[in-house]
Amino acid sequence: MSKQKKAEITSPNPIIPPKWAPWAWLAGILILTFVTMSPVVDNDWTNWDDEVYVVQNTQIQEFNGETIGHLFNPETRTLANYDPVSMTTLAWDLRGNSRPDGKGGQIIKAKPFHQTSLLFHLANTMLVFLFLYQFFDRKLLFPIVGALLFGVHPMHVEAVAWVSARKEVVYTFFFLFSLLAYDRHLKKANWLMLGLTFLAFVLSALSKPSAVALPGVLLAMDLYKGRTLGAKSLLEKVPFFAVSVWIGLLTIAGQAAENALQSTENFGLGLRFLYGCYGLVMYVVKAIIPFGMAAIHPYPNPEELSVIFYLAPVLALGMLVGLFFLWKKGQKGLWFGGIFYLITIALVLQFITFGHTLISERFTYLPYVGLFIMLAFGLEWALQKWNSNKNLKWGLYGLVGCLGIAFVPLSQNQAKVWKNSKTLMDQSIAQYPDLNALPYNNRGLWFKQNNQYGPALQDFNQAIDIDPGKALYFNNRGNLYRELAAEGQNEAANLQLSVADLSKAIEINPNDPDAYNSRGLSYLDMGNEKAALADFTQSIEIKPENDLAYLNRAVLQLNSQALEPALADFDQYVQRNPNDIQILNLRGYTRFRLGQFENALTDQNRVIHASPDNGSFYMFRAFTLDTLGRAQDALSDARRARELGAQVEEDFMQKLEGKVGGE
Repeated sequence: MSKQKKAEITSPNPIIPPKWAPWAWLAGILILTFVTMSPVVDNDWTNWDDEVYVVQNTQIQEFNGETIGHLFNPETRTLANYDPVSMTTLAWDLRGNSRPDGKGGQIIKAKPFHQTSLLFHLANTMLVFLFLYQFFDRKLLFPIVGALLFGVHPMHVEAVAWVSARKEVVYTFFFLFSLLAYDRHLKKANWLMLGLTFLAFVLSALSKPSAVALPGVLLAMDLYKGRTLGAKSLLEKVPFFAVSVWIGLLTIAGQAAENALQSTENFGLGLRFLYGCYGLVMYVVKAIIPFGMAAIHPYPNPEELSVIFYLAPVLALGMLVGLFFLWKKGQKGLWFGGIFYLITIALVLQFITFGHTLISERFTYLPYVGLFIMLAFGLEWALQKWNSNKNLKWGLYGLVGCLGIAFVPLSQNQAKVWKNSKTLMDQSIAQYPDLNALPYNNRGLWFKQNNQYGPALQDFNQAIDIDPGKALYFNNRGNLYRELAAEGQNEAANLQLSVADLSKAIEINPNDPDAYNSRGLSYLDMGNEKAALADFTQSIEIKPENDLAYLNRAVLQLNSQALEPALADFDQYVQRNPNDIQILNLRGYTRFRLGQFENALTDQNRVIHASPDNGSFYMFRAFTLDTLGRAQDALSDARRARELGAQVEEDFMQKLEGKVGGE
């Protein structure tokens, strides 16, 4: 008796697409993604960590083996994070992209950094397409839906537009590459592909610790493909889990050392549970309706939590139960998408509270791939169920297409929000006007940097009104009062206000080195050199690598004729800031005053090499050369100084000409 064949589900699209169709779709999606995200390229820096990660980061000023070795040292961290691969990409972007600003600092263009982030996003969009196309047996629906929404989703703008979020796009690149290689291994038991999977995973984990979720995703891929989780499958994952544990321990140690983790005194276990469940649910909601966009979503007042926080645990439990039943019912595709989202989002939910934000849009960058997979499977199910209804079928296609197209202008507008610190903080303030102090502080810093002192003072006042227990806000207002005094506005009164604010900052946080350094500057402007010296010294004792405190103490001691201590402090500063030509010049002057003429000449040579069009530098070197008995070279420098507009005393020129003529 012949066996009867099982009835097969009719494909929603029985027409086999031509071989070029996937690549045409990929090209179209990449073009649309580029058009959507390209406004980020014209954005400037923001004062939300960009200064720490790039603009003032001495760790990446040179791109060479020494820099790379330093970045990969497990003791090297930026804002408590160990992410050497991501930092290496920033160092690469910085090469040849800075020039002296004439004030001892550097002018660094943001555009090359934004271009690199956009390129990574385009590459990631391509990898999403390739992974979904390959993993789901070359069904075009999955890569089209997944890559389209990944490329243009408004919640992904932050990861692309924010230079300090470079680690998001970099770790995702290697994460997706690892998944592609592992799928090849699953298909052909290719051990070379497994090795490539591991290598890409290590690079991903060294780009951002969130990559430690990858072993869990690999196990989910095994289950989806029907692979038994036996000894062979689990042993394959041992090196992956070992790396995850190592990266996890490094991350916890770094966060703890920088006090980045919130204590249970601020957030109890119950509150953390509510916050974590809220994030799990709200990220799903924002995947469908990306409303209330902002760079900073603050923690709410624990005593005024809205009803959604109390509903969130129920909804989160429902999601977990739903995943369980999807597996039991054999809906492995929907299950895989859901478990992908859950595994990759879990580590950034605020069950362990850290940072300033309750939720962060950039954290959705990779996890949303899982939700897009679920959407594609839901769409496939609907197309199969109503395949005979052409109007409904095309309506479903149109719905997804309209969703993607609707996201394009939203993402373009959000990309423009990241234009600069003011536009970015304007949006956060509009969303949370009475709850969020940090955006007022950061916008105040932007106003101060642009010499708009009135609006800056208003913003610092508002930040302090919202959060009067934050030392940083008093520190920044105190610095503003000192600048107002320097501008001649009520000098004595503003200096008193400055010292009062900075003293309050120290009262709130007695171990704040920046507050001591800032108060030292205010005391110095008041003429109280003894108090200034004490504050600079205290700042250094709290933070031995505090370059600004060394510099300020050095200048104070130089002006007080304490030349040897001044030189020691200049040495400390130059050791970590070798390209600051203004301070190199000051050290050279100090060495000259101490009679260390050859050492002074070494500094002056470096200064002129870095800035060959500054006449005053040639004038200083002329004095040193004359002292060393090199009258001809000194005369050449003096003449060059005059050519560049520097003032050269006629008596000095005649003296040099006389020496040269008499040789």
